[in-house]
Amino acid sequence: MKSNFSSKENELDLYDIEFIGLLHEIDLRMDNFSHGDQMKIKSWVKNLMFPTNIIKQKKNRNLYAIKLINNMINERIEEPFTKFCKSPHDLIWLSVEIVKSELSKKFYDEIKIEEVENFGYKKNMENNENKSPEEIEKFKLNSIINSLIEMNNQKDQIIQENENELNELKKNILTLEKKTKIVKGHQINNRIKNAEKGLK
Repeated sequence: MKSNFSSKENELDLYDIEFIGLLHEIDLRMDNFSHGDQMKIKSWVKNLMFPTNIIKQKKNRNLYAIKLINNMINERIEEPFTKFCKSPHDLIWLSVEIVKSELSKKFYDEIKIEEVENFGYKKNMENNENKSPEEIEKFKLNSIINSLIEMNNQKDQIIQENENELNELKKNILTLEKKTKIVKGHQINNRIKNAEKGLK
């Protein structure tokens, strides 16, 4: 029995499954970049993972991921990924045609896809055509679980990074306070010495 993927609910699930595949491609290539570039890439991934149930937003999210993967395959980071992504609101609407025109031959050689808009979408449909409804539901559930695990790991990492930044800030404040006390101490001593000289 063939499954029907024309419903809105299944379409939403497939775009999420597609995005999980894209995240995997990004993760595979992360070690090829400097720490600074990795932090920028992670900022984009974090905001691309912002939850949404709107198909248009999911398509746009996946286009950003494809654009980023093309950069990573060619081992260069270009706009807009040269800057940190601070919020999901930083994402503008991308054109499928423009993103497709930017993709390099290396991208197609490594990723081996023909359709840009639905990365892995047709592949998932073909793989699921001969599966039972129970197997399809299990596949979708596992994909959602993996996505949630990935999101939770990202959240934990962000919390840890924020804690590290906070601790570093506290250290800087303590150092500044010590330096301020030393400077004030020197100023007081100088004033006392000047006052003593004036009395003489």
